[in-house]
Amino acid sequence: MNKFDAEGFERMMARMKAESEVPGDGPMTEFAPAEAPLVRAGDIHGRAVAYTWHHGMIEWTDSRNKVHFDWFPAELIKRTGKNDDKGAL
Repeated sequence: MNKFDAEGFERMMARMKAESEVPGDGPMTEFAPAEAPLVRAGDIHGRAVAYTWHHGMIEWTDSRNKVHFDWFPAELIKRTGKNDDKGAL
């Protein structure tokens, strides 16, 4: 990312915000970018990018093409294994 990459900067800031709110249930472990699984949590379809013992951080793009990162309880997260999911990165 360079300082003129507005989309990359927005993505980085969204990730930093989510990482600042790591649930206090253990250390955060990140997936390698090529190994991040496609997942679903309710109506959210995206990639799991990090996890703790009981939570997972999902990255997804909304209908306005804005990138989001948020933590979800592990029991809500299901692997989809499909590469054609809507909103998957």
